[in-house]
Amino acid sequence: MPVDVGGIKIGGEMIIRENLYQYYSALDPNSHVNGASTIQDISGRNEDASSQDITWRNYYWDFDVNNDDVSQIDFPNAGMTGNIIAQDWSWEIWFISSNLTGISGLGMLGNKTSSFGWDTGNTTNTIRGGIANSAGTAFTVTSGTLSLNTWHHSVLTYNGTGDDKIRLYMNGSLTGESGASNGSFSETNVIRFGATRVLVGTQASKRWLGGIAVFRIYDRTLDADEVRYNYSCERGAFGV
Repeated sequence: MPVDVGGIKIGGEMIIRENLYQYYSALDPNSHVNGASTIQDISGRNEDASSQDITWRNYYWDFDVNNDDVSQIDFPNAGMTGNIIAQDWSWEIWFISSNLTGISGLGMLGNKTSSFGWDTGNTTNTIRGGIANSAGTAFTVTSGTLSLNTWHHSVLTYNGTGDDKIRLYMNGSLTGESGASNGSFSETNVIRFGATRVLVGTQASKRWLGGIAVFRIYDRTLDADEVRYNYSCERGAFGV
């Protein structure tokens, strides 16, 4: 059983499942299906994803990006549709990258407007998380400097029914927050990992150089303790 140490839960064997909306894991055979192009949703909602030019490497999906290929995973946008300004969401990933220079997409719903997710922004060796409304007004947070070829955990939350802020957590700790209380948001397309989508501004010039191992969506806002709990549950699998 997990225990609470100074407000941080440690020693848990299971990630938080309350309001778990979609869940994909390259570590779980029920999800990766030995590298099949269809990635199974193991949340119980059966929102399966599809991959293209992706290599499963026993515990993560490698995007194997070359100049002439299209390596991407399309996850269903099963609930974040219409006007999400009054909704609550949390996205969670484990990712690794060999190159964080230049602008590239990591995982994104939408592109430049009505967008939510992560890209690399304009700062070397960082990622950027946030939301942009239908007019292209963006509310973003940029991570600190990240080590290459190292696994990182990130959670991006949006609290539309509360304080209307997005928050970016990196490796179990809050990096920053930004207000997002105005404008409309409407996007019904898939959530795409590995493509050239960006939150706002200049279109990405390259695809994601690296891999992901876990992607989860909650239809509520995880708090700081819950983020740390999930990070603590899984960090051992990634050597961090």
